[in-house]
Amino acid sequence: MSSAGREEFSKEDQEQLNLLRMKKNDDLTCHEKYILEAYQEDGKIFSQARNLQQNGEFDTAIPLYKDYIERNTDSLNSLMASVYLGHCYAKTGNREEAIKTWREAIESGKQIENKNPNAKWISGIQYYIVWLYRELSSELSLSDLELNEANAYKEKVTKHYDQNIMFGVSPRIFYIDILKNMNKEELIIEEYKKIKSFCEEQEDTNSRRLKYSKEKAEEYLQSINQQIKSD
Repeated sequence: MSSAGREEFSKEDQEQLNLLRMKKNDDLTCHEKYILEAYQEDGKIFSQARNLQQNGEFDTAIPLYKDYIERNTDSLNSLMASVYLGHCYAKTGNREEAIKTWREAIESGKQIENKNPNAKWISGIQYYIVWLYRELSSELSLSDLELNEANAYKEKVTKHYDQNIMFGVSPRIFYIDILKNMNKEELIIEEYKKIKSFCEEQEDTNSRRLKYSKEKAEEYLQSINQQIKSD
């Protein structure tokens, strides 16, 4: 299946969608949940907003993202839309609205998690919460409570790398960005070590993204070692 909001389905696409619709909500994986949401009618709104954003038309994208979020309050893609909506506000100089958007989305994500504690796809919600904390940290310094929550959600997501191999890496990268924004050097080193260790443990050594993540971790750790030696 291809991107969200596609106007025409192939016969194979429609068959896959019908199979997914027959599954219980809690049994859907993150990817399956994403596909179902993306191929709903409202998925077109999300796609239009994303295209406008990528073309630099932030003011035009904002009302579309808001419309999509209002129509899909308890969905995976509503949190993704909130990430991008905040970006649009930030790009138009509305920092306060960007911060408000990300904070509200974090709380929304927590509520979705509480409502669906046994759903397989809930790791996707946890993933977006870490991402949202990263965006928030780009505009202000997180409180100790917020930093601890970001760390807790990062740990929750990384346990579900069996659903998506990059769940073992991407949340740690988001968390590293948060730590960099807050100048937490010792914690950054610890996370890079975890990324390096995780990548080394995986059998899928042909994954370009895993190789790249491992190389970046090794590069950072080597630079730290060089700094220590020079000191």
